[in-house]
Amino acid sequence: KDSVPNLTADSPSLGTYAHLSCLAQHPLSDGYPSMVTLSGGYNGSDSLADLLVMSNVGDGDWQWHSNSRGIGQPRSEHSCIRFDYLGESGLLVAGGFSIATNGIVPSSLASMVFMFSEFGNHDDLNNVFDDLAEMVEERSAFGLANWSEDGLIAIGGKNYGIFPGQSGSYLLKDSVEVWDKDENSWSTRQEWAMQTPLAGFGIVSKGSYSSEVHGSEYCNMERN
Repeated sequence: KDSVPNLTADSPSLGTYAHLSCLAQHPLSDGYPSMVTLSGGYNGSDSLADLLVMSNVGDGDWQWHSNSRGIGQPRSEHSCIRFDYLGESGLLVAGGFSIATNGIVPSSLASMVFMFSEFGNHDDLNNVFDDLAEMVEERSAFGLANWSEDGLIAIGGKNYGIFPGQSGSYLLKDSVEVWDKDENSWSTRQEWAMQTPLAGFGIVSKGSYSSEVHGSEYCNMERN
């Protein structure tokens, strides 16, 4: 629709590297129908910790604006989903890679952060909870989805680094791990390993949580 605002040219995470940001839509804890977020990204030299929010500020026109708090650790090529935790509904960002100016090879990440708003605040995710267990393995461009009502599942992705005998800067992953919400712990499910290592694919969860999650905005498929 014409009423949907465009991102401005000087917004973070745009241009050639837009696919390294993560777009999510989620309801808020007070039942407000939706907030759209664009998190992290890459500006050509550095990973970003920016969080942009599209909301109807002050019940006015819908517009993009910077959140009062970033996502903490700079992240690129991460995953993000709507998430319910601690009795709140908000945004979960996980994994990705981080690289700074003059960096040679990105570092893959295993950490997660949960962000949510104050009750009745429809413009800003001003609460950050980062006391979440890290994934067993660092992953970027991976599949992330809610796993029934009790946790998360992380699938595949890339692990960046310098690997002897390898010409590229990353290895594709075939592993699968599950996060237990009650125990706040990740465990690898070796019996669920993918037949082919993959990264940058789309993943759809079916059940009480129905949401499509993209490790990459363009859902590219890579094989080794």
